[in-house]
Amino acid sequence: MYAVPSNLSPASEKFEDWVTKRVQMLRKANPDMEETAIPVELVTCSGSGLDQHISPLKR
Repeated sequence: MYAVPSNLSPASEKFEDWVTKRVQMLRKANPDMEETAIPVELVTCSGSGLDQHISPLKR
């Protein structure tokens, strides 16, 4: 699911749905996160589908 390239606009509803579902999956898999901010790179993907740099998680 994450290593899939996309040329969707960040303004598209489909892109927003993908990001929302990814955030929900992460929160479900890590219930101790509560409302911790999730790095945007973790729930979006580049044109190649592979992002080598993830922002550090800030608590």
